Amino acid sequence: MKEYRKIHKNQNNADKHIERIVNMGGNVEQKVENGEIVLIYDFKKTNENPLALGITKHEYESQIKLQTSFYFPIHLVLVYEKRTESFNVKAMLKNTEIANANFDYSIDLSGWAGSNIMVNESFRRIGIMSAIYDWVEQETHTRLVPSNFLTEEAELFWKSRNKK
Repeated sequence: MKEYRKIHKNQNNADKHIERIVNMGGNVEQKVENGEIVLIYDFKKTNENPLALGITKHEYESQIKLQTSFYFPIHLVLVYEKRTESFNVKAMLKNTEIANANFDYSIDLSGWAGSNIMVNESFRRIGIMSAIYDWVEQETHTRLVPSNFLTEEAELFWKSRNKK
């Protein structure tokens, strides 16, 4: 299992994150680096996928608004399906779906990988899928990994993402 790092600007947010990691069966260490709170954590104590550990309901849903250069905010909706241990994120502009991604846990890859990724052509190359991946990692407290089968566009996406 991987080790993760998350930077928080304030102790309140760090404390909430620590509580969620511990409740999910993780180990966490807190440090201060350059005046910022850094959490270093892993889920080595468990063989279960970390997202499923913290979810007792049949489904888990979360939403967020992205502020973009559009006149209207883009809404992201994450739905976790415990039965299939997978989740889906939709990006909505007004009442129109403009992007969609499914994520499944891969034992072979030791992480969550995206599949069936779709972004409406009119909304490509403006950071919507990057925002989805960032938000999913923040919401699930886990790192997403590239799947074994990447299109040329997906390879470019991961190359750019790994530079961060």
